[in-house]
Amino acid sequence: MRNKLQSIEIGVLYFYIHFVTETVCFYLLNNFFKAPISSWILAYAYDALAFVPQSLIGYYRDTHPRINLSVIGIIFLTVSVLLHAYLKQNIIIALVIVSLGNALIHVEGAETTIKSSEGKMTPSSVFVG
Repeated sequence: MRNKLQSIEIGVLYFYIHFVTETVCFYLLNNFFKAPISSWILAYAYDALAFVPQSLIGYYRDTHPRINLSVIGIIFLTVSVLLHAYLKQNIIIALVIVSLGNALIHVEGAETTIKSSEGKMTPSSVFVG
């Protein structure tokens, strides 16, 4: 039980580290491009939809290992492009769908690379990069 708790604590720690990293990046990019505040809001909304649900999706993946989340994620990506580019739907709807597709692909990709790498970090780092 202690190892599982430590894993969760480490996950939460790196969630916050990632959040601070994103905030610093957004700040610097905003100052470079002189972007309006709406750019920050859109970037944070995308991050929230793409990265926050990954823990819930990871739990779902643990309990339903036969479902290929990458395939579902790719379908979401395709639908988002079709909605916006061809059907001229609101960009916000497309961003919500693509964000969730991104989250699904990240969970499946992380699991697959970690399981297939025999304890090596390079494959997982290449995936994340």
